[in-house]
Amino acid sequence: MTPAVRKRPGHRPPDTLGRSLRLVHEDDDLMVVDKPIGMLSARLGQEGGGDSAFDLVRRHVAQTTSKPRPADRGERRREPVAWIIHRLDKDVSGLMVFAKSHRAFTALKEDLRARRMVRRYAAVVEGTMPVDPPDAPWRWIAGFLHDSGPGRRVRVLRDEVPTTDDEHAEHAVTHYRVLAVGNERSLVEARLQTGRKHQIRAHLASIGHTVVGDRLYQPGKSRGGERIRRVMLHAAELRLTHPATGQQVCWTAPPPAVFTALVGALPAAWPPTVSGPASIMPVPDKAPAGTGPRSASAAPRRPAPEREPRPDAGWDDVADWYADLVGSGASDHHEEVVLPGVLRLLAPHRGQSFLDVASGEGRLCRDLAALGVRCTGVDASAKLLAAARRGSRAIPVNDRPKFVEADARDLPGALVQGDDFQPFDLAGCVLAMMNIDPLEPVLQGVARCVKPGGRFVIVLLHPAFRSPGITAWGWERGRKGGKPVMRQYRRVDSYLSPLPRAIVMNPGRAAHGKTPITTTTWHRPLQTYVESLVHAGFVVDALEEWTSHRRSDPGPRAVEENRARREIPLFLALRAVRR
Repeated sequence: MTPAVRKRPGHRPPDTLGRSLRLVHEDDDLMVVDKPIGMLSARLGQEGGGDSAFDLVRRHVAQTTSKPRPADRGERRREPVAWIIHRLDKDVSGLMVFAKSHRAFTALKEDLRARRMVRRYAAVVEGTMPVDPPDAPWRWIAGFLHDSGPGRRVRVLRDEVPTTDDEHAEHAVTHYRVLAVGNERSLVEARLQTGRKHQIRAHLASIGHTVVGDRLYQPGKSRGGERIRRVMLHAAELRLTHPATGQQVCWTAPPPAVFTALVGALPAAWPPTVSGPASIMPVPDKAPAGTGPRSASAAPRRPAPEREPRPDAGWDDVADWYADLVGSGASDHHEEVVLPGVLRLLAPHRGQSFLDVASGEGRLCRDLAALGVRCTGVDASAKLLAAARRGSRAIPVNDRPKFVEADARDLPGALVQGDDFQPFDLAGCVLAMMNIDPLEPVLQGVARCVKPGGRFVIVLLHPAFRSPGITAWGWERGRKGGKPVMRQYRRVDSYLSPLPRAIVMNPGRAAHGKTPITTTTWHRPLQTYVESLVHAGFVVDALEEWTSHRRSDPGPRAVEENRARREIPLFLALRAVRR
């Protein structure tokens, strides 16, 4: 049941608040409004321009609340108040949510930070792109956005990871798909994975498809010759968990009819996706004279989703070192911990098929092939795949693993071709998921390649205790029984915020003067992996934490070092089952 709205006697909530701010929903805990273009979400400092959406919401709460609400825990003021949760650019229209209680504010802010709140946008962009079929994977744009200051463009860093002390650069991922095309424009649906300043506008401009009417990123007239008086970007759908009921709620605000009029095309209907609520559908309208409506089905279709280049272009730079380490058995962690654990969680049987995502030099595929499992390995590194094929020569041809050079973020494009494709019984991604970004297309691709009931095993460096750059060993001096003792612990400086780090793959050798071998690893909290697996169509049915089996050489700290290794896990393993 939706929480009631506390009103003054005889008061009827208006449909609009002040200057065209449409009230979509209101209850005791939150308000959802449809912001028009030209209105600030909230004023910053001395910024003028009339009432902002936040001003109107606060005024409305004060006027419609019968008496001051009892203070929530941690709430200092008792008078009616409202809290802003997120913002829209002044020239962007659409849905915004505001909190009316402190519990709603803290819950919604946490959901926004943890990326549980789903926000979808409609946009008309310059230029045409192939229309996406309803069941096609979402395209995506990833990179760092560098904020150059108020009123200036946000710069997209597509092929580089900024230094950790660059406080103006933030990682951003936008998912999008093309709904319809016409009049040299495309109607696009976009979904935010992160929420950065100008994110959708900057990302679409970076791939050559500026949002129509966006004078900041493309000054002058539109390609069609018109001078559009607004940015053709609209926040059309908002889904969140209601803080008072725990229920999923969803609101939609279809984009204005001018969106379809500019394109001269009507998108075909499509089903809801597993990664979010039912998609947006623009309000139908008559097309501009002489164009006529054109359905999405009549537009050209792209053969495969577009992909952005990986910042490290695969692992070619470290292929020789890594193949020698794993393939030769020199890695005790692989031999004693990882491989036995993966086999236990997979529980393979002779005759089954296995997909190894980011298969590297093929060690896991070779071990499974020896058990009678038909294996396919996919990796972006040509050098690692060459090492994998060399290492498999001793296996009989009919049992030999197949290795495919492809981006793990586009598995369907590499594997799901033709009517003879057979989904896999098993899949795995071992100590590689941390080196791939974005995460979502990888998991959705695995879901399309694995049959229902199939098992998928992921092994990671433990995100809580072993993420490079934000965790480290430390020592604490104390006394026990009157005697001095040393205690080793693991320091954790950060956890919930996703971020990239350069990682030295051979720290022991590098410490003794060898050349450091570096790659980029992406720290993500455990909830990100579980939530992404669920959205992709999996159920997590097992979680294991594995410790190192190494032992220190004899010395004054050896006993404590060995104790710490036994207590603080090095690896985290997840097993998920395809629904």
